[in-house]
Amino acid sequence: MSKNGRITIKEIAQQAGVSKQTVSRVLNNRPDVSPQTRNRILAIIKNSRYHPSKVARSLTRGRTHTIGVLSSDLRHVGPSHTLIGIDEQAYASGYTLSLNLLHEQDDEAVIETILHNMMAQQVDGIIWTAVNKLHNYEQVIEKLTNLPIPVVVGSELKPQGLSAVHTDSCVGGTMATQHLLAEGYEKIAIVTGPLNEWSAKQRLVGWQQTVAKPDESLIFEGDWTAATGYRGIRDLLRQCPEMDAVFASNDQMALGVLKAAQELGLQVPQALGVVGFDDIPEAMYFSPSLTTIRQSLVENGRLLVQELDRQIQARVNGQDFVPRVLQTPPQLIIRASSTRNG
Repeated sequence: MSKNGRITIKEIAQQAGVSKQTVSRVLNNRPDVSPQTRNRILAIIKNSRYHPSKVARSLTRGRTHTIGVLSSDLRHVGPSHTLIGIDEQAYASGYTLSLNLLHEQDDEAVIETILHNMMAQQVDGIIWTAVNKLHNYEQVIEKLTNLPIPVVVGSELKPQGLSAVHTDSCVGGTMATQHLLAEGYEKIAIVTGPLNEWSAKQRLVGWQQTVAKPDESLIFEGDWTAATGYRGIRDLLRQCPEMDAVFASNDQMALGVLKAAQELGLQVPQALGVVGFDDIPEAMYFSPSLTTIRQSLVENGRLLVQELDRQIQARVNGQDFVPRVLQTPPQLIIRASSTRNG
């Protein structure tokens, strides 16, 4: 018996007077074992502390029912809520997750090592939701495309050869700005996310395409935190005192904007209209309640798993599959922070 007190497959075979291969065939419910031998082996297993390895049994069938996930920046709403959806759908679909987090300082060598380790774990497929830094995105996509297993990415960049799931940030930025214009605001500023990230840049593009004359003095680059929303609105007001509205590119930065407006004595929405992005659960409890652009982050996570599962099933069945882009629409949620005419 092994050191942990559990019987091994070799010892089961010895007790039953058969080969290890015969025991393996019984464990995998193969038909090529006589009823008498099967019953003898099953009785030994029942009376022992033997637990077959789930991974080993899965590998004999060509699958581990494990999905590799690469993510980053879980302190922010987008990645964390997407991961919630991935976890929920993976559980519902019978998969376990192998999660790896990338960090700001990680380079291509680190990514290469993580992908190598995932392949060594025999994952059935990979979901990439790490923040898309513009400077290394093409190299990352090339690595993912060359993997011999299905890969799906959470990205707005529509990578060639891979399926993708995303909400259109440019459309969301346009919707936010159009709403403020419709409410009668004229000088609309923007607090962006880090502009080396695709989603932040696209929300800026939506704003730029909608305001009458894009003005650099109405742009402040934040980092998704409430602190940069707080600093950003103060900086913008110093540069352009006549500004009367701001599109904060996520709800956390919008919270910082509301805090600064209160301290500066600016009435929201009368003197300053505010729109956020994400529609976090707390947005309706801000003071005043926050108008925002809802993106279906949890649903996007579920769709990532569903699309990967579609490809895994096709691969198992020897079928071809065509990569596709699944896009969930942004939705304007109107609340008190922007309804000057309401």
